[in-house]
Amino acid sequence: MQFCDVLSVENKQRLNLSAHARQVLLRDVGAFQPENALKRGAGQLSSNIVNHVFRCFRQKAHASVSMTLEQKRQELEQLFAPLPAKACEKAVGLCLAAYEKELREECARRCAEKGYSFSIRIDRENLEFLASPEGQAEADIYKGSVGHYVKAVLEEYCELPYTQRERICFGQVLDNVHLAQVEKRMLRLTLHSKSRTEAGEQNNVLYLKPIGCQEDAERLYNYVVGMTASCPDGPWQPGTVRLTSIKACVRQARSGFVSAEERRRILEGIRRQGVQYLPERSGAGRVVVKFTPEGEKMYRHMMHLRPLYTAREGNVYTFFCTLRQADNYFFKFGAQAQVLEPKTLAQSFQEKYRAAAQTYEE
Repeated sequence: MQFCDVLSVENKQRLNLSAHARQVLLRDVGAFQPENALKRGAGQLSSNIVNHVFRCFRQKAHASVSMTLEQKRQELEQLFAPLPAKACEKAVGLCLAAYEKELREECARRCAEKGYSFSIRIDRENLEFLASPEGQAEADIYKGSVGHYVKAVLEEYCELPYTQRERICFGQVLDNVHLAQVEKRMLRLTLHSKSRTEAGEQNNVLYLKPIGCQEDAERLYNYVVGMTASCPDGPWQPGTVRLTSIKACVRQARSGFVSAEERRRILEGIRRQGVQYLPERSGAGRVVVKFTPEGEKMYRHMMHLRPLYTAREGNVYTFFCTLRQADNYFFKFGAQAQVLEPKTLAQSFQEKYRAAAQTYEE
């Protein structure tokens, strides 16, 4: 069985996704393609995100049963290579048959989950893949239905943790980062949001000498790590860039060499501050907070972005973290925590709380 002649027919497809898959894709388009999320409107999935996920994930997905079986065959042949030829062939065949049954059952389960029906147009690149021998090899699994194949790939993608989905959708960026790291070349990053340079100018371009990509300690987000600068001539400092903030990534001819000392500074900064707070120019410092009993309970239970204390005297805790981390974490404590040091952070909290109170009074 084959998919129909996909290159000669209209590329419109009707999909029916589970409620879970729909919600995941809506969140991901907001995080990974914010410009498309604004254009499409709330609650609507575009052809763009469907095509992008299918294109990025189709060759890694177990829903691509024929490709998965071929990869498994190669692994098994290496595993059973010490056996006599006939015994090896039999062992591989038995294992593959069991694995194929498992994969087909997974695909049937995913295709059976329905909830949200909508239409998309498959783009040219995906159509060419579906028309290729590699794509057509999947037709028998899905009884010639392109829509069922696309749905199975999407449903499998939506079962993955967020950080894995980030890496899939930003695979091209990560490939560029890896190549630049191997070739010791500089990267020019275009970011979605603009920051201010030391001269006060807005800029959404950042230069990076990469050493890799790393998740934060809580495995919530991915960060590209290295030496960063606002212009290719420097000055350079240890820094990280959230993967989803990267709009474009281009390798440059200029050197991206990172010295042993620079690498040490980067890794030490990550160890002390956390990968998400490495760009802090002021670095980490002493923060002292006084908790109410309720505040101490909140500190024990609120794990996200929580700094670890280095000393404690009664209900007064001393932390070593960046001001941004302290701001992000302790501000939501309200009256249950009082910043004692540094005074600049305490004043900042006071001003923001006062402004919030005035808003509600008005």
